[in-house]
Amino acid sequence: MQPDLVSRSSRLDLEWVRERGVPLVLFLTFAFVTLARLAGAFRFDTIGIDARIYRLAAVAALSGQDPWAQQDLFRFAGTPPSLLLFVPAAFLSEIVTVAIYGAAFAFVGFLVLRRLELPVWWILFPPLAESISTVNQDVLVLWLLLMASAWAGLAVVCKTYAIVPLVLQGRWRAAVVGAVLSLITLPLWITFLQRRDEITRLLTEQADGGLSAWGTWWLFVPTVIALYGLRGRGASWLVIPALWPATQLHYSLLALPVARRSPILAFLLCFANPLLPAVAVIIECLRVRVLPEALAAFRERSAPD
Repeated sequence: MQPDLVSRSSRLDLEWVRERGVPLVLFLTFAFVTLARLAGAFRFDTIGIDARIYRLAAVAALSGQDPWAQQDLFRFAGTPPSLLLFVPAAFLSEIVTVAIYGAAFAFVGFLVLRRLELPVWWILFPPLAESISTVNQDVLVLWLLLMASAWAGLAVVCKTYAIVPLVLQGRWRAAVVGAVLSLITLPLWITFLQRRDEITRLLTEQADGGLSAWGTWWLFVPTVIALYGLRGRGASWLVIPALWPATQLHYSLLALPVARRSPILAFLLCFANPLLPAVAVIIECLRVRVLPEALAAFRERSAPD
């Protein structure tokens, strides 16, 4: 075979892997993990679990009771502003709440994919699929954060940690909007702070300790260094999955703006394994910052004089 034909064949093989092979592997991984987790959710009756928890907490808050004092299999452990979206649910039955909010969050999920110019099958991306199936507000948080206006601050009302990417991105108006709107629930904040130790323990138990590097100092420091290395390359989207306390799989949804252009990051964030989001961030830093420089240095040394 002629050398130019060999070279052309190699390029075609690499193009096929990049354009067809990698998406196929991601699709199969997304589908397998999501279907397995959905099967478990049906088995343990956790479909729409977050909507059910937030609805009960909203009912308690509107009745003047302590929303964190619910005695149930799963108890509310969120911050006060996160209840605001579920105030209407207090006047609905549980099944109607799950149906309406679930359909709305699924629709928002497709809006997120459209905003990020991702194919429809990315709806199976496990953190996104779990946010929808549990009716967790993270899908709405990401959609709001992707807005260019100050109304992105509404994401902080849904999940308080949404203020972190806003601050890291220098979006101060949106951060202020979110902080001010969160003051609507100021009376509940007093109760929340009084019970913060119990709530923190409860949240940690529900998250099985969490997936991030929080509290694991031998990995926490390298993760911080990796995030610093990724500044300007998506670090603001990766902080919550990698470092926030008591993270769960759906927290990794906030990394989607970065994962959409990094197949290895997308693959690693599919799995609910402890410390994996932090490890994924370190690998992403090596891929983006270290590997290109090492290859460039190698080529420079190997180049003929």
